[in-house]
Amino acid sequence: MTTAWLFPGQGSQHIGMGRSLAERFPELWETADRILGYSVRDQCLTGAAPGLTDTRHVQPALFVVNALTHLAYRADHPEPQWIAGHSLGEYNALLAAGCFDFATGVRLVKHRGEIMSQDSPGGGMLAVIGASASAVAESLAAPDLAGLDIANRNSATQLVLSGPVALLERAAATVTHRKRGRAIPLRVSAPFHSRYMAGAAERFARFLETVDFADPRIPVVANVTGRPYPPGAVADLLARQLAAPVRWWESMSHLLGLGVTEAVELGPGTVLTGLWRQAADEPYRHESGTGERVDPPSATEADEPLPVPTVAADRPGPPRHLVPEPPAATSATPIRSAPEAADLGSAAFRWDYGLRYAYLAGSMFQGIASTELVARMSRAGLLGFFGAGGLSLPEVDAAIARLRTELGDGGRFGMNLLATPDDPQAERALVRRYLEQDIQYIEASGYTGVTAGVIHLRFGGARRQPDGSPTARHLIAKVSRPEVAEAFTAPPPTGSCDNWSMRRRCRPPKPRSPRRCRSPVTCASKPTPADTPTAAIPMFCCPRSSGCGTVA
Repeated sequence: MTTAWLFPGQGSQHIGMGRSLAERFPELWETADRILGYSVRDQCLTGAAPGLTDTRHVQPALFVVNALTHLAYRADHPEPQWIAGHSLGEYNALLAAGCFDFATGVRLVKHRGEIMSQDSPGGGMLAVIGASASAVAESLAAPDLAGLDIANRNSATQLVLSGPVALLERAAATVTHRKRGRAIPLRVSAPFHSRYMAGAAERFARFLETVDFADPRIPVVANVTGRPYPPGAVADLLARQLAAPVRWWESMSHLLGLGVTEAVELGPGTVLTGLWRQAADEPYRHESGTGERVDPPSATEADEPLPVPTVAADRPGPPRHLVPEPPAATSATPIRSAPEAADLGSAAFRWDYGLRYAYLAGSMFQGIASTELVARMSRAGLLGFFGAGGLSLPEVDAAIARLRTELGDGGRFGMNLLATPDDPQAERALVRRYLEQDIQYIEASGYTGVTAGVIHLRFGGARRQPDGSPTARHLIAKVSRPEVAEAFTAPPPTGSCDNWSMRRRCRPPKPRSPRRCRSPVTCASKPTPADTPTAAIPMFCCPRSSGCGTVA
């Protein structure tokens, strides 16, 4: 079996990351603390200052968690044949390949984050999902969007744009209006991998000249070229990476062409695992000199780098780095006779929830939907909800602990919140527990209306992204009547969150964040025998498509 290790970049961070590593590698936690001047462990586990929003502080935190995850995994597994990292994750890939030590890596990403923050003119990034590269490029050809760059080419149907926030908002509206995919703002504080980082790249290049790098002892695929690092190229490619697109689709397709059969994601989340599967389903094919489309390069082509294209000379502004567009499909392109399971359902939903399949399994009373079932679903790329209804708080705590131990950081699982109209104290106690445990996926079942507890569970700990948009935890409402779905997808009643906070039942959300969201939950219908045919029509209402930030 040929294996590649993959390290995630910014956007994968979340409060609680590294929880399973908190008591391991104390000397490395302390090393990072000395270099950065604050407790990285507290920052990761609780969101303590300086927090996990500013790129200056996110980059070192994520690097540390990725690095420790790698060390823990390496203790029980053989080394891979290949390594790659997405943007910031490339530093972890180079660390794993022996190019520098842990302390040097922390200093590198600290300086990288500071330079990127200082030299950034402001801006952000926008993921476009479900649209082809050619369709997005056509939209960007409009004169009023000329200030945007393609920053990441993650898969056949997933691109990331970078540039000023106003232009990103215009691009999002254009993509939505033309029905060319789903536009999702990303949790970043600058227009990374774009022309706007050219000054930062130049400054960082001067800094990198002071660092001694070893060549990778395990091949590392570079973001800039989509090919392995050649000898003596670490400093040059790391500097260029700041203002160049991340060629992830090309990189994963190259690994597939080299015979890699297994990819292991080392760090919080499972985004790269999903992108690896997408590349396997639809690998990148580049143009040959004759204009024909050819398959991903084989091992004999490993030393031949992909060209790094630039825009035409008449394009306004600084040089614009763009990934070459694949030609339109021809009659020689194979056509699937039937869709595969991973392609069914909403691609945007799979992205939102970090799943391989657009499939959820609702809970069953008193743990019948067990930890074993939920864990197996998570490992298979689905999402299950543990049946917490009818269980005591200690039993619920034990189930959460088992799931986190078995799935590790980034493992996705949900918990049930069963309506208890005759015992509101029970609802409050369970809501408090889910907030304390930072449960991100909740299934609300048995409700005939929205309660203060549901609202606070949805918005407790809500925060704003760098672009000002709010974000909150995922909440699925399993309903049986259209009017109940309507109540759940309407804005929360005025004062409901304030009243809950005033009673100090739970940690209060930040002011106004709930009211910025047009709908508080995702709804799926649960037909009952008394339902009319109309009422039994499945409903699926996704707030992320209606302005609810980057988390539904």
